[in-house]
Order: sequence, then C-alpha cells, then structure tokens
Amino acid sequence: MNTMKTGVFLVLIWLPRIICILFIAAISLFACDAFGNDTGFWKTLLAFLVHLLPTFVMIFILYLSWKRAWIGGMVFNLAGIAYLVLKGVMYPVVFIPLFMVGILFMLSWFFRKEIEEAKAYIMIKDNLLKCLECE
Repeated sequence: MNTMKTGVFLVLIWLPRIICILFIAAISLFACDAFGNDTGFWKTLLAFLVHLLPTFVMIFILYLSWKRAWIGGMVFNLAGIAYLVLKGVMYPVVFIPLFMVGILFMLSWFFRKEIEEAKAYIMIKDNLLKCLECE
C-alpha cells in the first residue's frame, strides 16, 4: 500500500469525527441563550440543560459511531433529512455538516477493510523504523 492511499484512508477515518466534534461544540453555544433572563438560578439551570439536550444526543451518537461507522452514517444523514423536513433550507449551516459527517462516516464504513490495512501498514512501518533505530 502506498503512502498516499494510507494518508487518504486515515483522513477518511478521522475527518468525520473531527467535524462532528466541532459541530457539537458549535451547537453547544446555543445553550448560552438560557442565560440573561431574570428567572432565578434553578429555572436558568433547567433551561440551560434543556438547551444542551441536542448536544447530549449528538455526543451519544458520536460515541456509538466511533467504532461502528455505519451507525453514524445512517443517523447523521437521517438527522440532516429530519432537519430539512422540519425547518427547510433556511439554515444550511446546520444540515450541511450533518450530511457531511453522515457521508464521511458511510465512506469510512465502506472502505473499512482498506482503512484497517492502512493502520496495519503504519504499525509495521513504525515497528520497522524502531528496529532500525535500535541497531
């Protein structure tokens, strides 16, 4: 396996995870809307936790998708479709990352055999370099 293919497959495995983490961080900022009201501590805390519910759901989906990319591919694409059906195309900043992550997870699942070969290739290469350094 050549180095270029290995790099592409490793990017394919990490890119959906990184985009998903960035997307989760971005939607978490919307929870700050709960502050600034004069409703008292407990109601503000409850409103903050309610605003964080989408974040908790996305973290759980990412957790499930970390080792089973097909789950992420299906769920993130379905979430993108559901958002389009419910809200329309008014806010593309929300549904485009969902589709991107879903498609990238599906691609990483589709190329899972090649990704495992790329990981093995890097492990062998690293071990060979360590052995050469020991001499």
